[in-house]
Amino acid sequence: MSAEVRMKIFLTGATGFVGSAVMKRLLAAGHIVKGLVQDARRAELVDKAGGIAVVGDLLAPAPWSESVKDCDIVISASSRSGCSTRSPSMRPNAGPSLTRRW
Repeated sequence: MSAEVRMKIFLTGATGFVGSAVMKRLLAAGHIVKGLVQDARRAELVDKAGGIAVVGDLLAPAPWSESVKDCDIVISASSRSGCSTRSPSMRPNAGPSLTRRW
């Protein structure tokens, strides 16, 4: 018999396409989710979903790094901008198979 484990999870991109789905599943499983978001409007979405909003810039971790220290795991579901794999800012997130021209 295994006991249920309730984890505290830090999730970047918590209100994005992937991150919002991940957050929903984690919360439904009973985990505590701290979601990194860019602004107060997005923070409200995390709070309403039952998470704990942390407002900050992914590329400037100093203000929000303390929020990570008590977490069991970090999940990165963020991207720097847009959805186009042709965008130079998206290439680090997409990987070689998604940036190839078809």
